[in-house]
Amino acid sequence: LSSLPQDAPITGYIPECPPGSLDHCTLELRHCVSVLFMFERKPHRDKQFSIDCRHWLDLMVNALLRVASLSDHLFILNHLLRSPSNVSRWGVKFLHPLSPLKHEGSLRPTLSGDQ
Repeated sequence: LSSLPQDAPITGYIPECPPGSLDHCTLELRHCVSVLFMFERKPHRDKQFSIDCRHWLDLMVNALLRVASLSDHLFILNHLLRSPSNVSRWGVKFLHPLSPLKHEGSLRPTLSGDQ
């Protein structure tokens, strides 16, 4: 993942990667994103902690979106929907809806356990 450019497009598929080659990386990213969203859902008073969590969320979600399958996009959407109401101020940039028909046949298969 370190070789992906930061401005790589968010496409919902990765044509140059064989299926299954990024599963470990996406699982690690998903875990990190889940933990960070968990901290966002819990009330806390430390403003710097909140800023740091959102910064790390930004980095992790952006990395995940660069290699995301459709199920990864739904994973992010699920976390956004479970977040507090103020998520619209900082989390809207994580929402990138994809059309399954647009990329038919090109989608990376879902990870085992996502089905």
